[in-house]
Amino acid sequence: MNGFQLLQCGLSVAAFLAGSALAATPAVYPSPQQSKFTSQTVAFSGKPSVTIRSAKAGGSKLLDGVPEKSGAYKLVISPQGKVGIGAHDERGAFYAMQTLRQLGTKTGGEGVILPVGEITDWPDIEFRGTVEGFYGTPWSHEARLSQLRFYGQNKMNTYIYGPKDDPYHSSPHWRDPYPADQAAQIRELVKVAKENHVDFVWAIHPGKDIKWTEEDMNNVIKKFEMMYKLGVRSFAVFFDDIFGEGKRGDMQALLLNKINDEFVKVKKDVTPLVMCPTEYNRGWANPKPGTYLDILGDRLDPSIHVMWTGNSVCHDITLEGQQWVNRRIKRPSYVWWNFPVTDYCRSNLCMGRVYGLATEPGARESMGGFVSNPMDKPEASKVSLFGLADYSWNINGFKSEESWKEGVRRLFPKAAEAMQVFVNHNSDQGPNGHGYRREESVEIEPVVKRVLEAAREGRIEKADAALLKKEFARMASAAPVIRAKDDNPRLMKEIGAWVDAFEQLGRAGQHAVAALEENNAGEAATHLVQATQALAAMDGISRRHNQEGQLYRSAVKTGSRVMAPAVNELADIVSKKVFPAIAGAPALSPKPLVKGGSMDKAELFCDGDRGSFWHSGAYGQPGDWYGVDYGMPIPVRSVEVLMGRNDKDGDYVEKGQLEGSRDLKTWKPLGPETAGMQVAWKAPKPVLLRAVRYRVIEPKKTGNGRAVWTAVREIAVNTPPSAMASSNVAGLEGISVQKSDKIVRINRVMETHKMNPGEFISLRLDGPTDATWLEVNLERDDVNSWAEVVLDVEGSSKPVVQKLDKQGKNFIARGNQLPKGIKGMKLVNKSGKEQDIVLNMFKFDVPPSDPGTSLVSLSDRNLKTVYRADKPLDVVVPNLDNPRASKVVVVGSAAFAIQARRGEGAWTPVGKRNAGPGVSEFAIPAGKVYLSLIIDCFDGMVVKWNIRTTPDSILVNKMLEDAISTLSPYEHPLVHTDRGFHYRWSGWIEQMRVAGLTRSMSKKGCSPDNAACEGFFGRLKNEMFYGRSWIGVTMDDFVNELNSYINWYNAKRIKKSLGYMSPVEYRHSLGLSA
Repeated sequence: MNGFQLLQCGLSVAAFLAGSALAATPAVYPSPQQSKFTSQTVAFSGKPSVTIRSAKAGGSKLLDGVPEKSGAYKLVISPQGKVGIGAHDERGAFYAMQTLRQLGTKTGGEGVILPVGEITDWPDIEFRGTVEGFYGTPWSHEARLSQLRFYGQNKMNTYIYGPKDDPYHSSPHWRDPYPADQAAQIRELVKVAKENHVDFVWAIHPGKDIKWTEEDMNNVIKKFEMMYKLGVRSFAVFFDDIFGEGKRGDMQALLLNKINDEFVKVKKDVTPLVMCPTEYNRGWANPKPGTYLDILGDRLDPSIHVMWTGNSVCHDITLEGQQWVNRRIKRPSYVWWNFPVTDYCRSNLCMGRVYGLATEPGARESMGGFVSNPMDKPEASKVSLFGLADYSWNINGFKSEESWKEGVRRLFPKAAEAMQVFVNHNSDQGPNGHGYRREESVEIEPVVKRVLEAAREGRIEKADAALLKKEFARMASAAPVIRAKDDNPRLMKEIGAWVDAFEQLGRAGQHAVAALEENNAGEAATHLVQATQALAAMDGISRRHNQEGQLYRSAVKTGSRVMAPAVNELADIVSKKVFPAIAGAPALSPKPLVKGGSMDKAELFCDGDRGSFWHSGAYGQPGDWYGVDYGMPIPVRSVEVLMGRNDKDGDYVEKGQLEGSRDLKTWKPLGPETAGMQVAWKAPKPVLLRAVRYRVIEPKKTGNGRAVWTAVREIAVNTPPSAMASSNVAGLEGISVQKSDKIVRINRVMETHKMNPGEFISLRLDGPTDATWLEVNLERDDVNSWAEVVLDVEGSSKPVVQKLDKQGKNFIARGNQLPKGIKGMKLVNKSGKEQDIVLNMFKFDVPPSDPGTSLVSLSDRNLKTVYRADKPLDVVVPNLDNPRASKVVVVGSAAFAIQARRGEGAWTPVGKRNAGPGVSEFAIPAGKVYLSLIIDCFDGMVVKWNIRTTPDSILVNKMLEDAISTLSPYEHPLVHTDRGFHYRWSGWIEQMRVAGLTRSMSKKGCSPDNAACEGFFGRLKNEMFYGRSWIGVTMDDFVNELNSYINWYNAKRIKKSLGYMSPVEYRHSLGLSA
């Protein structure tokens, strides 16, 4: 019946003509090259019988018009109910069956309706698929199997296995066989790939340490022989991101031709070889004739494919760029598109549409292959990969927007609308060192711009504000639907934190718009507080996701291009509007100052976000300046200027002077002249200034002597110091710091740089720290022989030389080897020679940070910023900004007494306990839950607790009864409470008397030493309650969650005050518990 052994399709069942027509022919993806359907349909009572014809069958009309390309096919559905497929190879027949499945409409049971017509189809680009080539945790075996099946369904025929962190793909074990368990997995991947007509391409990455000897070149072939025995029939050799001798184009060509002659041609069943060059993009390529790319073009066998990422590492793929490289390599390049990969912007998700690819005449001929480098989140990557499959199959028929939305519908059929809302706002990488950005929040962005423009002018566009609030409501409501209806647990594991943060962003946005619309200052402040609580919950979600301190953990950013900045700006605008009304003092509102550049978006360098940046748009000149004006003199305690677009960048001032002014006329220097991306100044005592600026003395220049456009990320006044990185190694001047709860490190720069004698790389912490680990990896195993690491230590007048232990290419020092009070480290090239380095790792592990240590938000006169009382609020805030103020304002849910004093006089109560629900109340959709507990002030342990659904006497009396049962007959502690009515009931008082306990109560409006309980409730709500959806959670389930948290808190949660031990561990260390 057919010319293939692989396919024996369908069941022989009777067909009958259907009298009705389909409303529309079902959409087929990837879009077919040619299709022609009538309005007629044919119905089957079961699966249709399919006739398949190949060239071997001879002269079949089913092959008319089908080009002789792998994967090409013709599918014909006749009015008589006959289904025929013509194809030149098994892959074509397989693809025809994928199309047939999409055309069928189920009618119940086994019944199906098909439209009458035909499709003639073929791929524009021969090799289409993905390259798993990102830096980070490689995909799991199960994820790869899922990907291969997805590729088959969507007519992608290539998967290149090249995970950067697989040591058997790259150094140090590329010469060695895989362990048996990993070899078995590869064998299974090859099998599943073959079932789905996908070429499993195994890539080797030998360039880091290959020796250009006959023996080592033969080692590559030997490794390919090992992989051949596992079933692999397609191979690639990668020379990307390497240094040293491995970069030689002549030797690479020699090796590849050797592999081609002695392995590929000999085997007969191996597909053409693929290679990734060292100069894999135009920005890194030597433009001179006769250099690297020309050597490859001249010497490589014409059958060998050469990969190419475009005009830079991450870039759109243009026809002009393709033609440029193709002329040099003398063949159509094999495109490696770095999208939707996020290994350079892990905080963001790239789930947007596919665009920015060549579509004009000549585009398909310019590409020998097209593969995408996806995210380390394989399920989330499928949204974009669906569009990439469509583009690479039929370039002229590709419709970006339609393909994207169809992919969402097919991938998430039960939550398609909610997921579309989510991906609408999660498609941009955020600011990054590659400068590659994607659109985001496209449909609502014009509305956002109009709302913000009006708000800046003190106006409200009611219709636009209503539209924006509606979109924020859609965002907030989409998240629970995604969690409830998506049936892909792997996906939720990948993006669950982003979904949670997305919900909080929607809530924050709704309240921010409501605050803007509110005329009553008090009501506006209430909405503003709710918005800031949601923003703080987003920050908590991000910190929790990143808290494990793993190398590839990340912060969580959602809606970061349009929606999150809109919420923050609206909150700032509302804060400035309502603060004077409720505080009796003007709000502080820094405005940008610029000389030597455009004012457009200059507010980005005083928005509190170090991730955003302003670009001057003009070549830097001596005498230019960039600053902030507060409109009135304020006490300035510190200033920090952070320049550069982000990560690795050179758009900063070569040399400059930080200056301050009280009147914008006379400017005085703040410290000496400085250089580098990050400038920090701290005053010995506060200085009264209206404005600060950074004046250019010498602009930064490029290699051709032209000044750069200056980029400024932030000019921060009176903010806590931040960790800093610096280097004078060419190309590393713009290195930046990534900080999580447990790690401070320099962002990886996986490119080769030359480090000259005496040059350095340094990392400064934000204060003296007892680091628990130090690690350096420069992709060299001999660092100790030519480099020296010195530490800046508190109390030491000289740098301290630190010895490092070697672990492969990692050089480390453990906590017991490190001094206390480290302020930073510096690595210096002490040899007399130039050294090639790759900045893979440069970090400290540090004790968990305390989020409640910064008090800036309590005195910055900005209602948007908050100090989260995660610990007792026993703080003193100097009233420097307005010494004559007679009014203290507390906004939010802080349950503390406020006192004030003048000079060294007595403390006087000036505020009272905030009204409203008690801090022990938890409101969830299922109802309200009340928690009563008692804490031992010795170590913060929760001694006993009681949970009920009503705040009655039983709630507290039972808790007290249980707590008393833990005491010995000789223990009679003092029990301190606030003045809550629970603690003045006769039942409570009688229990205290019988047990011989001493009662202690705060004065009215003052509860300073009850802060232990209040601080615990704050921590509990931040870590367990806020930022989570409790929809569908029963009261019993919620009570179980509370109990679990408190047990975990006592036994596992470490505290700095207890020497980084939990209360249980601390007591055990003192011999106070078994």
